[in-house]
Amino acid sequence: MMGQQCRSESLFYYFRIEDHVPENHLLRAIDRYVNFDFVRQRLKTYYSETG
Repeated sequence: MMGQQCRSESLFYYFRIEDHVPENHLLRAIDRYVNFDFVRQRLKTYYSETG
């Protein structure tokens, strides 16, 4: 039947990409000058409306 599972890891965790990418990283410089908003619009049909 239903048993108990012992889990030591957290089900959810807190993660911010800003905390893991150094200020002088190349991708930060690219992000400042290139607008990637078109990506969301182009990929919109591949994602659910509910989440």
